[in-house]
Amino acid sequence: MPRKHAINETFFDTWSHDMAYIMGFFIADGNVSKNKYTINFTLHEKDIEFLHYVNCTMGSGYEIKRIKNKEQYAYLSISSIAIVASLAKYGILPNKRETWHGVNFDIPPQYIPDFVRGFFDGDGWVCNCASTGYCQTGFANKSKRFLKQIKSMTGLLGGSLTERTSWYQLTFSHGNSLRLRDFMYNGNFALERKRDKLNAQLPLPLL
Repeated sequence: MPRKHAINETFFDTWSHDMAYIMGFFIADGNVSKNKYTINFTLHEKDIEFLHYVNCTMGSGYEIKRIKNKEQYAYLSISSIAIVASLAKYGILPNKRETWHGVNFDIPPQYIPDFVRGFFDGDGWVCNCASTGYCQTGFANKSKRFLKQIKSMTGLLGGSLTERTSWYQLTFSHGNSLRLRDFMYNGNFALERKRDKLNAQLPLPLL
């Protein structure tokens, strides 16, 4: 029986810049439904560009919808047993908040910046200290091990890993934020909002 909606069901089977980015973002801000055949993204409308990018990149015919009574939020649900099975091979499972414990697979080196950028766009942040004028960046996740892996992927020697109530936070100072920016951004897709904010806080132009 033909599919009702088009989708590239082998998208996560082959590494590429787009695949690595979307996987990183999914680990941060996506979920696998408990029914085990649907993946979902729910984002504020200010980041709806990501949902359009997913549809375009994954050859998706699924509709981007608004949440009833919360029109400022949009979501994209893609039904595919094959895609869910592909993600499971990477340890990305339903109830990801409890089941995700870090990377247990090899990411080809050329795609690591895309993976980190995807995770940053989902669960990263940028702030400016008004009193000093210095920038900080960081990541949040429930898995301490995963944040240590992210730090290792960036190759940055600094960074502070702290425990919060039910999650962990990896924070980089101004100098390492600049290095992180230049590591992540390589001309491929990124959320403009975060990229522009990070660029505005740091003194050097993107290469």
